[in-house]
Amino acid sequence: MEEMKTVNEYAISNRSIDNIRLYQRMGYREFDRRSMDDRLDLVYMEKVISQE
Repeated sequence: MEEMKTVNEYAISNRSIDNIRLYQRMGYREFDRRSMDDRLDLVYMEKVISQE
């Protein structure tokens, strides 16, 4: 049987260092980073809430 999990995800600007640190302290981890242009990356963060 396939494992099921509930995940919260957020996309945050790489310029929002304080927000990234806040989410890391809350248990979120970076799982992707995508460039929007020369000055902006979106940092994708996730946290597993439950696993079945």
